[in-house]
Amino acid sequence: MPFPPHHQAPRHVAIAAMLLSRLNRLVPLDLGAINLMAGVRAAFACAVPVLVGELSGNNHLSWVAIAAFWGCLSDTGGAWSDRLAAMGAFTAIAAVGCFIATLVDPYAWQAVVFTFAWCFLCSLARVYGNAAATVGLLLNSAVLVTLGVPAGGLDEALQLGGLTIVGGLWSMLLALVLWRLQPYGPARKAVRRCWLSVAEYAAALSQQLGAHAGGARWSTVASARRRASREAIENAREVIVATRRTRAGMTGPMQHLLALLADADQAYAGLIGLNELLEAASVETADGGARRIMRVLVGRLAQRAEALAQTLEGEKAAQQPELKALAEKLRGRIAASGRQHEYAYAIELLHQVSRWIDAAFENLNQPQTRQTHLTSMVEQAVARRLRFSEIFGTLRANLNFGSVAFRHALRLALTAATAVLATRVFDIERGYWISITAIVVLQPYMVETWRRTFDRIAGSVLGGLIAAWLMQVVATPLQMALLIFPISVFAFTLRTVNYALFMLCMTPLVVMIAELFQTGGIGDAQLASLRALDSFLGGLLGLLASFLLWPSWEAPQLLRQTAAAVRAHRDYLLVVLGGKPDAKDQDIGAARRQAGLTSNNAEASLQRVLSETRLLNRADAEPTLIMLACLRRMAGAIVTLSLLPQFTAGAPPQPGFAVIRRWADDALSDLAQSLERRHAPAELPAVPELLARASSKANAELVQTASEVIAWNELLRLRRQLEVLHEAVVRLAHPPRAEGSGQKVAV
Repeated sequence: MPFPPHHQAPRHVAIAAMLLSRLNRLVPLDLGAINLMAGVRAAFACAVPVLVGELSGNNHLSWVAIAAFWGCLSDTGGAWSDRLAAMGAFTAIAAVGCFIATLVDPYAWQAVVFTFAWCFLCSLARVYGNAAATVGLLLNSAVLVTLGVPAGGLDEALQLGGLTIVGGLWSMLLALVLWRLQPYGPARKAVRRCWLSVAEYAAALSQQLGAHAGGARWSTVASARRRASREAIENAREVIVATRRTRAGMTGPMQHLLALLADADQAYAGLIGLNELLEAASVETADGGARRIMRVLVGRLAQRAEALAQTLEGEKAAQQPELKALAEKLRGRIAASGRQHEYAYAIELLHQVSRWIDAAFENLNQPQTRQTHLTSMVEQAVARRLRFSEIFGTLRANLNFGSVAFRHALRLALTAATAVLATRVFDIERGYWISITAIVVLQPYMVETWRRTFDRIAGSVLGGLIAAWLMQVVATPLQMALLIFPISVFAFTLRTVNYALFMLCMTPLVVMIAELFQTGGIGDAQLASLRALDSFLGGLLGLLASFLLWPSWEAPQLLRQTAAAVRAHRDYLLVVLGGKPDAKDQDIGAARRQAGLTSNNAEASLQRVLSETRLLNRADAEPTLIMLACLRRMAGAIVTLSLLPQFTAGAPPQPGFAVIRRWADDALSDLAQSLERRHAPAELPAVPELLARASSKANAELVQTASEVIAWNELLRLRRQLEVLHEAVVRLAHPPRAEGSGQKVAV
């Protein structure tokens, strides 16, 4: 937060803040993801087998540590049953893979063919979600390491397969039995994150009121905070569904969490409407005193939401600030002005959000059972059972080149097989580090591959140098075994904070465990340097494969994602305007959720496009940016309408709105179709007479109450955004010629 002009920060503080900001842009850190206890538990799983092996003189137990290390990585969190399935599947399948890999290891061509088949099948697991993708990548790593360990014969294969099972079971025993976290811990943490996002959204609105920001800044804040809140709510829903499946019936803690999640979703919707009203008022109002009062009110609202999040964390929440006195003061100022003030309805909406926070505090002690679109979705997901036909159907649907997962699996399998062949032909020592790095950096999309390659190479090179220094410092294998524990703690604690830092800690850890397993003691100090060099070569191989083997550029997906977002906002508007007379609160909430999800998907797609290294026409990028900004503004207007009394579920249809509804339906449907086919849309339908007669202050013939003023203002905003959206689609279909033939810009 910037310092006030009369309290300038010291020069060294300003310089430190600037350096920290630049470092965070270069190496983004998610400090909230630090989990020290998980790090200690994973370190215990790795260090104990190594220590026992050194004390007993059996260095083969170091493979148990390696398998336990992979087992801990396969623990993707969530409900106990999901963790058991992920860790159990990895343990069983990895044992089979290591057994076969040991048998084919002495035969180069058989090893290459097996690598291709194994990596292709395991990489296809991506079609079943992120947890399956993580397990598939670890299975590939296990086989590639096994192929790099000199071995052969049935006895060695059985031994390595058995040690893999022991390591996997040891990690499962620690994580799922001996060292279990609270069963509702992940769900409670996810719901807390929802309320923190609500608090951050309200705090951002308060800052905007104090900064006298323009429309562009309001749009930027709204986009970032709404995206973060929607992602937090969706993540919490998924965690609750997974947790709910492990419990028989609706338990008390689960009722608490569902009610708190529903309250957070309602508060989030209220903040969207409040955002819309405050942005409009910031342009029109000249009453600085009213603005200051509103800023304090919204700031106190943020404090109340943060207090709720603190209570969920188990902390003692600060005393909740009072809103009533300030709100009455603002009402009095509005009444004294003698006119319809821009903040009039915003006060009512702010109180509505405050009441949802009050309801959440009540639900902490005595949950109120009520049906919302989120609770309905949770119960439907819990009741649904996955069938084998669906499992094979999903796999069969992705066995074609139109599937990103299929192309990625084939690309990864070819890359791994090429790396294994190269290490055999050129007899590269510890060549599995090349193949593992190549498959780890290889991602479905180009921009993700580039980022992961940079992080992997940077972390591995620096980590290799640290490992080389440590291997010169330690004098005995036992000292190395003892050193593994603190390194493991750092590695697993930073696992989700930043990938480059994770690699920085993991590189010396893997080098030491691998050396203990293969040599039984201190090997060549240049081993760590070799690890860094191999990581560099593997990163280059992964980049080369991503460019040459069916590269998945994001640009072709962007227009389809944007068209889906346009249709979702159309459906949301139709439900709110009375397109479904029997619509319930759940229907409106579900439509709002879908609009938010599709906007998030389109914006994420655009970010990937802008991050790709290809050259794009500015005429392509700029209209898409405008369209997504329009959709966010449209969503804000629709949410505001949905919170007005005349548009709530069950309200009687408003006269004249059927024509406006048909007009919006026709216009948005045509724009979505034009985006998919990339052709110019038809002219916008004629604006309905009722809407054409309205003005920004609302025609006196059309309004009687304050809520009607807000309704017509929001409909006019919808009309303006639809016109801008139409213009952007036209520009996308017929981009203007750049000055100078063939001019391109990198974006």
